[in-house]
This record gives sequence, C-alpha cells and structure tokens, in this order.
Amino acid sequence: MSDKIFLDTNIFIYSIDSSPREKRKRDIARGIIKENIRNETGVISIQVLQEFYQVSTHKIKVPLSIEEALEFLHYVAILETVKPDFALIVAAILLQKKT
Repeated sequence: MSDKIFLDTNIFIYSIDSSPREKRKRDIARGIIKENIRNETGVISIQVLQEFYQVSTHKIKVPLSIEEALEFLHYVAILETVKPDFALIVAAILLQKKT
C-alpha cells in the first residue's frame, strides 16, 4: 500500500497558472496531481477546495471563470477528501512531534 500524500492548495494553483515564466512550476504541479490521481495516493480537504475556488477566481493574475473553476474542482474531486476532526488534528500534531 502506498503512503497517502496531502495536496495543498498551492499545487492546484500552480497547475493552472498560465504565465509563461511559471511553466516549470505548472508542469511539475500537473504531474504531481496526475500521479496522485493515478496512484490513488492523493488526499485533499474541503478547505483546499474552498481556497482553490477563491484564489483561482479572484486572486491570480488571470482568474478562472466560475465554470472553469468548477470543472477543475470536478476533476480533482476524485481524490480522497479528509474530514478534519479532533482526532485528525491530534494525529497531525503527534506526527509533527516525531520529526
């Protein structure tokens, strides 16, 4: 079984950045997303989806339309979505303590 990998909002924002100077980041981010979908290792949270929508439609140089943002969200919705609760927060803190 493969380890799960949490994909943060920045990965998704990099993957849609259309500026020519960010091509390398965009390509890397797209590869990471595709690999984690293919391997079923990617994990996201509702917060990541919300942040992606807000940033991609309002805060980047070339914002996505609502329709484009929704299309992207449907694409990444195949990833496992974690539901944060107290136990998950405690587990994350304990994991951090090990490093």
